[in-house]
Amino acid sequence: MLLRDDARRPSHRRCRARCCRPLHRGGIQRPRLHARAGDGTARRRGDARRPRAHDRHRRPFAGAIPERTPAIQGRSSLNVRVTSLLEGARLATGHAVIVDVFRAFTTAAFCIAAGAREIVLVADHEQALAMKRRDPRLFLTGEIGGRPIPGFDVGNSPSAIEKLDLTGRRVVQRTSSGTQGVVAATGAAEVLLGSLVIASATARYLANADVVTVVAMGSSAQERSEEDELGAAFIAARLRGEIAKASLDLRDDTVWEEWFPRRDAELALEVDRFAFALPVYRESGLLIARPEYV
Repeated sequence: MLLRDDARRPSHRRCRARCCRPLHRGGIQRPRLHARAGDGTARRRGDARRPRAHDRHRRPFAGAIPERTPAIQGRSSLNVRVTSLLEGARLATGHAVIVDVFRAFTTAAFCIAAGAREIVLVADHEQALAMKRRDPRLFLTGEIGGRPIPGFDVGNSPSAIEKLDLTGRRVVQRTSSGTQGVVAATGAAEVLLGSLVIASATARYLANADVVTVVAMGSSAQERSEEDELGAAFIAARLRGEIAKASLDLRDDTVWEEWFPRRDAELALEVDRFAFALPVYRESGLLIARPEYV
């Protein structure tokens, strides 16, 4: 096809039309993603893809951000501190990110993804049950010692939540680590829930913060855990603008409890599955997390 006025020009001086055929995606070099949803950049350009099911179960599962993923733009003036356990939450200053990967704040993120409008975080399961008696429409999720709480709708399980429709529901959550840390972080100017499934969204939400304390809550808020230390380090790296990766091996010979299935761990390691952060608001004496899409 000749462009306008090209018909009269010598052939060697004619403009060449640009190729308009669609880009063949089969030739694109795609990053090998272990996380099911992929990173936000890849998802927007259409390169993200789910791993094959047999890949997930043949090798140790890992959540990962490819090394070529653009880092979040960090600020040199940002002060990021990483601490651990309940004492770390009590001493948190600035904006506090309370990290509970297995499983509290993975479960919380899945509740929002299932349509819940907000999550009320409590330290005492009796408070949650009392709220349910006053309002039977509430949806209760949580655990004591990892096990489901009698009278609650579900335990602390993202795999149980992913099958549900919680559209418009108000969720109340009580756990042994995550919600305890949120309640304890009274010295922080703002508190956010932290987990790998919302890690980069949390970092984007805090892009203009000056001081951030990232707290790895650990097991029962008393003993450090590998997954929470990993999650806290990953979020801190993203806040600093570093290209971060996160991976954790799940041994094939691990015996999984009925109340903590392997699927829960796999979901918890799906890095950046969701594009929202979960800041916590104090309203009428309650601590309430609501999604902020960033």
